[in-house]
Amino acid sequence: MATAEVAVVSPSSLNTDTTPVPESAGTAAATAATSSATTAAAAVAAVARTGSEATVSKLTMATKLLSLSGVFAVHKPKGPTSAELLNRLKEKLLAEAGMPSPEWTKRKKQPLKIGHGGTLDSAAGGVLVVGIGRGTKMLTSLLTGSKRYIAIGELGKATDTLDSTGKVTEEKPYGPFL
Repeated sequence: MATAEVAVVSPSSLNTDTTPVPESAGTAAATAATSSATTAAAAVAAVARTGSEATVSKLTMATKLLSLSGVFAVHKPKGPTSAELLNRLKEKLLAEAGMPSPEWTKRKKQPLKIGHGGTLDSAAGGVLVVGIGRGTKMLTSLLTGSKRYIAIGELGKATDTLDSTGKVTEEKPYGPFL
């Protein structure tokens, strides 16, 4: 449950100057102090109203976010891992709802349940199937379907890591196609 903080300002809580003033100036100073207190109280009340409206708006947004459920596709570019991409997505969704990103905790205590079906290597780009809310339970059934891969490679070269990110250790000519 979200709570809103409200500050109450009264004339006695304001810091006032205690410099002695002539009688006529004292009346003006008292009026100014009361007027300042009233203005300050009105300003705080306005901020409190705006703050509570913002809190309600954030609460509504958080409720909508936590009620999201389903499966969708995300294009994963080369570079980040599937887990990194998922963490970024989760952080952005939580930030959009005005919720802080939680530290790692047990899965059941996470405010937003999100997962991916299958893992793409960081050197690979492609479609990453993402589940959110109850959609995470559907991910395993999606993995049983057939997959299609497109490979782009360079023939005649070997690397120390056996992939495109490594340093070339050996080159051999590759003949012309017939």
